[in-house]
Amino acid sequence: MTRDSCVGAVKEVPCPYCGRLTPAHFPPYTESMTSSTRSTNTCQHCKRTFYTVRYTDGTTSIEKENCHITKVVLYARGLPDDCYELNMLRKFRDIYLNKEGYSSEVKDYYENSTKYAECIERKAETNPELFNELYIRFIEPAVKAIEKNDMKKAHRILRNYLNLVKEEFCNET
Repeated sequence: MTRDSCVGAVKEVPCPYCGRLTPAHFPPYTESMTSSTRSTNTCQHCKRTFYTVRYTDGTTSIEKENCHITKVVLYARGLPDDCYELNMLRKFRDIYLNKEGYSSEVKDYYENSTKYAECIERKAETNPELFNELYIRFIEPAVKAIEKNDMKKAHRILRNYLNLVKEEFCNET
């Protein structure tokens, strides 16, 4: 059922886990959007959490709960999902990446996030320090660059992180 565009829309979508149709709220779209927005949903059948994302170009996607950067931060440091580091990275995504024309990178990140998280987890089975190593090598320096307002450096660090995940952990070239 579609609601007023200012409110957003509720649609029946296949759950990304069990595949059965379930209602999902999609964030509203306006032409003046400057950042992507996410809504949290719960499948009425399997009760698992998933997200609907509205991008600045008006397109949408559905994602599982497996954000690989979130996993690195949570597993490496035991921090909560709303910790300073993750909030800084989310603001970087919303304020810098989406505004500077990198929304296709953000979209790719979300569309493949579950796959990347699974690749990192598999690699961590043979290297228990992997999450901590990724945090120290990429997340911490990216957050520091954001704090110094060096967005290009933060973007370069996070792009290197993603290339490492794709090429070495997921064997993509």
